[in-house]
Amino acid sequence: MKNMLRILATCLAMASVGVQAADNWPTRTITIVAPGGAGGTSDLFARLLADGLSKELGRSVIVENRSGAGTLIGAHVVAQAKPDGHTLLIGAAALTISPHMYKSPAVDPVRDFQPVRLVARFPNVVVVNGSSSLKSVGELVAQVRANPGRFSYASGGVGISEHLTGELFQAMTGTALVHIPYKSSMESVIAVVAGDALVAFGNVTASMPQIRAGKLRALAVTGLSRYPGLPEVPTVAESGVSGFEVSTWFGLLAPAGTPVEIVTALDEATRRFLSSPEGKERLRAMGTEAADVGPRAFAELIRGEYAKWGEVVRKANVRAE
Repeated sequence: MKNMLRILATCLAMASVGVQAADNWPTRTITIVAPGGAGGTSDLFARLLADGLSKELGRSVIVENRSGAGTLIGAHVVAQAKPDGHTLLIGAAALTISPHMYKSPAVDPVRDFQPVRLVARFPNVVVVNGSSSLKSVGELVAQVRANPGRFSYASGGVGISEHLTGELFQAMTGTALVHIPYKSSMESVIAVVAGDALVAFGNVTASMPQIRAGKLRALAVTGLSRYPGLPEVPTVAESGVSGFEVSTWFGLLAPAGTPVEIVTALDEATRRFLSSPEGKERLRAMGTEAADVGPRAFAELIRGEYAKWGEVVRKANVRAE
């Protein structure tokens, strides 16, 4: 009985500390770590949230760029930070891909983070040069099958969503392409425009300006359904590759062990901003819209993506360079 009372007292004390932490939080500047370079997609989402959360919380929120190792350098910084709600991460799909490429990864996306809120989720887009004769995924597959290993695809780096989308595409279509990694999604898009690569499974936000300008042709999007920004473009599955689905996502995460009260406060502040007229307009300008996904569903998404991409990485034998 005494042991039970002691345990109950400990639990109540811990709950009290958590509530007190939430009441006092934030006590200083909040840092959002963007695990990519300035001007990249993770940086854009980090700065969007920094502006929004600073208004919602009444505290300064800054962005720190820590790029490298397929987003793992920035992720490791946050995983090792004090779990007090003052150091956060803009996580991306690469967070569930890159760890599989290392024998001893620096982070575990399931164990080391507390998901706060999914900010946006959108497909990649299969693009070729605007002057290419290719008009469909079927034509692309036929051309590459007839010339195995001759053509290349560009991505924004080893281990990110664009790279593994290309690997999954090859596995599901029986094709062989040469992967050419660039330093950013934008550079990979420019490579296709310049004719240095046949195709890219590009980030839709990075690809959209070139698609609208006619310099790129969108053959398909990689999601389960058509993308509102390109309603006339079919999905890869609609184009004959049954079961193909890849979505790029960006979301806010805190270090594991962050008090639930702080996570809840962060989630609510993020949701309020993203659903505000300003938040909606800024997301729309980036070619996307807010995902209404809170901590629990976001955690389930991460677990599912981690398992899915682990299998793709193993089958493709992708290793960090």
